[in-house]
Amino acid sequence: MPPLLQGGVWGGSSATTFDHTRPKATDSTREWLARAEERLKQTSWYRQNRARMEAVELLVEQNRRLLDGAVEALENMFAASDSTLEEKAKRKAGIAYCFLMIRYSLLHGDSRLIQEMLVAPSEEIESDFKLSAREIIAIFYLIKDAPSLASLAAAAQPVIEDAIADLDLLPATQDLVKASSEEPVGNGEILTIEEIRNRYPQEWVLIAYRELDENLCIIRGEVLAHSPERQIIYNSLSLRQGKPVAIEYTGLIENI
Repeated sequence: MPPLLQGGVWGGSSATTFDHTRPKATDSTREWLARAEERLKQTSWYRQNRARMEAVELLVEQNRRLLDGAVEALENMFAASDSTLEEKAKRKAGIAYCFLMIRYSLLHGDSRLIQEMLVAPSEEIESDFKLSAREIIAIFYLIKDAPSLASLAAAAQPVIEDAIADLDLLPATQDLVKASSEEPVGNGEILTIEEIRNRYPQEWVLIAYRELDENLCIIRGEVLAHSPERQIIYNSLSLRQGKPVAIEYTGLIENI
């Protein structure tokens, strides 16, 4: 019997090798894919999610500049230029918390959370200062569009109205179901984000954060609730009791 030659062909002195490369797409296949892509881009689902993700990306990229600019904008809008450094720090903490809620709400397409959320006094934000998320969104639009911070005060009112109108266009999620009588309460420990991920793998965790990094990502926090079911944690937002909170998923999220 002749030997097995290279490429898996039995026989004579010259061997034939197989081509295992993927077949090349034909022109008709490319045209079909291009048409399918264009149809997808025309759908309201694509436009809404694309706009939402672009807003999230812009907010993350410009977070630090927006945060500093928002404080200065507030001083112009509310004549707070005589504020002490301590008052400015408290105001900045409130704005940072609101940015977190906006980023979370945009990412999940739930405009109601933005509409209803207020920055409230807590252990971390000991201040009577309250700023609605709508006002923060207005400031976001102001800073993005205004040529200089000096024009913010004059431009405030119409931009606030436009921002609220834009906010109402965000696709809202389905109404939240009522929380079950047994809340998935955590043990109240203060843990690092790495410890939280190790202790509650592939779960949704409601965290009252105590320390953030420069990108407003959680470093340490108190676990208020945890569950494998996302909706249960959404329903547990009532547990926050005035504390600035965030929801963290400790597994891998694909196809976002």
